[in-house]
Parts: sequence; structure tokens; C-alpha cells
Amino acid sequence: MITITETALELALKTLLQRNLCFVINKKQWRKGRLLLFKQNGFYIEFVINNDNKQERFEVPIPFAIERSAKRLLFSYTLPSLICNRKDITEQIMQRGNTCKSKYFNNVLEINIS
Repeated sequence: MITITETALELALKTLLQRNLCFVINKKQWRKGRLLLFKQNGFYIEFVINNDNKQERFEVPIPFAIERSAKRLLFSYTLPSLICNRKDITEQIMQRGNTCKSKYFNNVLEINIS
């Protein structure tokens, strides 16, 4: 089982608690609100946000890699971050075609801090 306890991911998420966030994927705002809680749920991270005085729960997969700056946190689901930038493997995967319908496949989720 994968666990995020005492990892860079958990530490980064702790700094986001009680902050206003905007979740962006494919350059489109997906969710927005104040982060109240996060927890690991299997291979996902469950977020509880408060937006317009109502709570909303949603899950995102645990990312392959994260990148942190003062104003945002990036969750990378890109193939190079999964396979340590091995171009030969990336090419083989892409040749097989995308049979995955996930919005996260080979993409980056931005968590912008307001």
C-alpha cells in the first residue's frame, strides 16, 4: 500500500490547510474553495473544501510527482514523471494509444493559492 504519511506531498498539503485554493486542470478551473481537510483514501487523496458556505468532497489520484512554489502546487500525472524521463518507454506507451478516459492521464493538476 502506498502511504503519503511524512512525505513531501503530505507536508505540502499541510501548508495549504485553511487557504483559498483553485484547482485547475487542462487550463480550466475545476474546483475552488477553502481547504478544510485532506486525507489519503487508498490510492487517492480526498479533499474537503468549503465554497460559498457549503462543503464539497472530491478525490484526486496520488500524483507521480509534485512541484511546489510559493503560489501553487503542481500534481504531475505525466508519463515522464512516472518513468523517470525514459524517452524510450514513453514512446512505447504513446504508440499503444490512449485507452484511458481519465482527465488526469498525462496531465498536470495545478493547485493555485489565492
